[in-house]
Amino acid sequence: MSGLTREQRDELDARIRAIDWTEQACAYGSEQRMRVAAWAVQSGLIEDQVQRIFPNPGQAARMVEWLQPRLMEKITGMEIVSNRST
Repeated sequence: MSGLTREQRDELDARIRAIDWTEQACAYGSEQRMRVAAWAVQSGLIEDQVQRIFPNPGQAARMVEWLQPRLMEKITGMEIVSNRST
């Protein structure tokens, strides 16, 4: 797991800020929310933050496995692994 550089984090933040956050865009299941969820996974942001909290690689990997789909549920409002999506 490699951490995001400050420039990469700034780029991700800028991409999210650039979205026109209309009422429709903010709605669960919107294309914009799906895009943000994909960016969070693709960027390594989740792994980076978990690794900061759990420096043991095995523990961090288990936490990422558990946490990542649940964070995606919170962002998208769509059930992935839990019984409740919001």
